[in-house]
Amino acid sequence: MKGDLVRTEYIDKLSESKGENGTVKVLTGMRRCGKTSVLEQYVSYLRDAGVPDSDIIYLDFDKRSGQEYSDSVR
Repeated sequence: MKGDLVRTEYIDKLSESKGENGTVKVLTGMRRCGKTSVLEQYVSYLRDAGVPDSDIIYLDFDKRSGQEYSDSVR
């Protein structure tokens, strides 16, 4: 994230619902507008706030991460 613009307004908006059970964050927008950077900054914010990694689920469908969360039958 070195050199990224820190999107404090977006981080603040996302953090408003921090701690609410059942809250899912979904960021949408046109291509290459910084969605991934905002979510990476939010994950960093959560870690700095003391949220354990086991409580953070970050799915990046471009990189096929999060396959362990699949419920598809094989």
